[in-house]
Parts: sequence; structure tokens; C-alpha cells
Amino acid sequence: MRAKTFCAAAALFLCGTAGYAQWSSTPTPAVIYRYDDAYFLHPSLGWAINYSNNYDGMVIKTSDGGQSWQTLLSGSGATFRDIAFTDSLHGWIGTLQTGLNAQDTVIMYQTVDGGASWSPVPNFPGPRPAGICGMRVINDSTVYACGRYKGPAGFYKTTNNGQSWSYVDMSAYAGGLVDMHFFTPDSGFAVGTSGIWNLGSGIILFTSDGGSTWQVRHTSTHSQEICWKIFFPSANTGYVSLQSFRGSGPQYFLKTSDGGQTWQDLSFMSSGNFNAQGIGFINDTTGWIGGGSYNYKTTNGGLSWTTETWGATVNRFRFFSDTIGYAAGAKVYKFDPSTISIAEHAEENFVQVFPNPFSQEIALTMQAQHAKRLRIAIRNCLGQLVYEAQENDPGATQTVDLHFLPAGIYLLEVTADELRTVRKLVKE
Repeated sequence: MRAKTFCAAAALFLCGTAGYAQWSSTPTPAVIYRYDDAYFLHPSLGWAINYSNNYDGMVIKTSDGGQSWQTLLSGSGATFRDIAFTDSLHGWIGTLQTGLNAQDTVIMYQTVDGGASWSPVPNFPGPRPAGICGMRVINDSTVYACGRYKGPAGFYKTTNNGQSWSYVDMSAYAGGLVDMHFFTPDSGFAVGTSGIWNLGSGIILFTSDGGSTWQVRHTSTHSQEICWKIFFPSANTGYVSLQSFRGSGPQYFLKTSDGGQTWQDLSFMSSGNFNAQGIGFINDTTGWIGGGSYNYKTTNGGLSWTTETWGATVNRFRFFSDTIGYAAGAKVYKFDPSTISIAEHAEENFVQVFPNPFSQEIALTMQAQHAKRLRIAIRNCLGQLVYEAQENDPGATQTVDLHFLPAGIYLLEVTADELRTVRKLVKE
């Protein structure tokens, strides 16, 4: 029996034996179309809203990271569009207001009890009819909102945790607004359309004074499209999804690499028809575009894209880190490798791993002592192969040095002749 040391860097994530996966659906109540938005204060506590189930005006809540959901409100008749919370008690919902339910004339609802009850925000500013498509929590007292995608374009702001709101008419800059991103309470972006929602071009606006004044940073190079969602995984790198109304043809998104000073129009589909809406990235290079019956994924900053079928009609991505995130669509989906199941056959469980969790290295003890070929493959949480070792006439014990790995969850694949097994590893 002899030991062999390998330097490795972890993780193969499998959903059963079907292939790589990072996303899974949570048990949200069934709806006809989708959950338009979800907001999480931390990875365990979050809310989601839906209006399309007979214009149900539904609000649901999870306190266990999406393992279960509680219905707080249903059947209100409101056209809920987006949701945000500054703490576990104070939250707001913006409404779509596109005439889907003429009886609901409220632009924004509020709660002071964690969503158990909702009421119209009193003396809410802005024109009627109007609506809110995007909200952004800046800090524990400041929230910004914008809307709506069909106009009129407006910017809403509170700096006292919702006690009062102000309004800035944005019609001089845009025909409609959909979403925002702010780096500081003063500096940020709003995105939407330059004109009529399905005829104009996508537009990106920038403010450096908390929304009092704005300037155009970019107008997309194609007509009949609208900027839908904006996402910055870092201070310099940002992405914007472009929903197209041109029908079949190339489909585009926008990207910046200089903090939003300049933007590029790039293609994620050379031809076809895709209802691009939600966009989200776990780092500068790996992210997703949703909105259709499947999703597009890139791992190289948008240079190339592949399709994934884990969810549908995704309208919003929320990430806490490169390992925890949520997406609101036909269901609320969760990005969390630790929840992924691994299907293994009893006869393939020939490897014992110790210790697990580990801090420096692991020892692999194999019952297949007479194997002639051994392969150890380790991948990161994106399914990318980062280490591979093959051994002829291996010993029964292998030591794998993993001291340089950051803390997290990894999986290891070991193949000995015709036997194969997968093990989840936890680095402390």
C-alpha cells in the first residue's frame, strides 16, 4: 500500500446523473405565468411577488432559503411588479399599471410588518396612470424606484425609510424606464427606452447627484428594443439585457468594462426570437440571460453563450456571492451547489474520504485495490475542470493536498477501471 499526493482544486456538481447543474427550483405556489420579482435580505429571508395568476397580486415569503414558502397575500387584484425591503419589517411593492386591472390605481404598496399586511403608500407622488418596474435599496433608509416601461418615465426616491417620497419627471430623457443600479446614494444608472416601448432603442442614463439630473450614457444601435435589466458583478464590469420586439433575428445585450463610461452592443444569439429579460452574473465572466422558455449562459464575459433548461420566464436575478443566488420566473429558482443531489449506485461507493469537512488535505481510501487505472477529476462549481490526475497501478490510498482552496463546497469524481463515484467535499 503506497500513498500518492496530488495538488487539486475542487468540484464536480451533478444533478443526479444528468450533467452539470447549479440551479434548482424551490417549492413556490403554482402561478399561470411567473413571479416578476424576488427580494432577499439575506440568503435565508426573502419575498417574491406575482400578479399574473388571474391578476392575483400574490406575495410569498421564505425564512429558510426557499425550502418552504408562506403565502402572505393572494387575490388582491393588484398588478404587482417589483419588491424591495430595507429590513425584516419595512418593504414596498411597485405595480405594473398597464391597464391589466383598471380597478387598481395604486402605484406603490408598503408594509411595516414584514409583509403580513400591505397598504397604499399615502400621498405618493407622480402622474396617473403610472407604474414602477424597478426598485433599488441603497441603504437602511434610502430606496430608489423607476418606471414604467410603457411610460411615463419617472424616478422615485425616499431617504427616510418610506415616510415620504419625491418624484423626478424623466420624460425629457426617456420614453420609459425599467431598472436601476447605484454604486453610491448619488451615483448610478437607470435603463429603459428612448421612445415608445416597442419601437425605440435601449437607453442607459447616469446620475451623479442622487437622481436630480441625468445624462445619456448610451443608446443601443438597434430600434424596436428596450433595456430591461442592469447588473454589475463588479465596479468596472456591467451588463444590460435588451428585450427585442423585432421578431426573429440577432439578439443583443450591452456590456461595459469601464464602470459604465462606455457600452458595447454585443450579440448572444445570431438568429432567432428570444424574450430577453432577466440578466445576472456571479462574477465578471459567468452569467445568465433569462426571459424565454430556457436561459442563455456565458462563462467568458459574453463572447459565447450556451442554452440551459433549468428555468423559464426569468425576470430577475439576485446574487449574494458566487455560490448563493435566486432567480424569479415561472418559479423562484435557487443557485446553491450545496443543495444538489448526487445519485450513486451502492456498488460504486468504493471510495472513503477523510476528513470531510477538511481544512488542508483529504485522504482517499479505495476498496478497489487491484484497479489498473485510476482517474481523479476535480471541477469548480461552474463545472470547469481545474485538475485531472491519472495513475496506472495505483495504491489503495491517495492523499490530495487542497490547502490553497477557499472555503466552500466542492465535489470530487473518482474513476477506477469501470467503477465511478462522486463525493461532495466541504472546505472549512
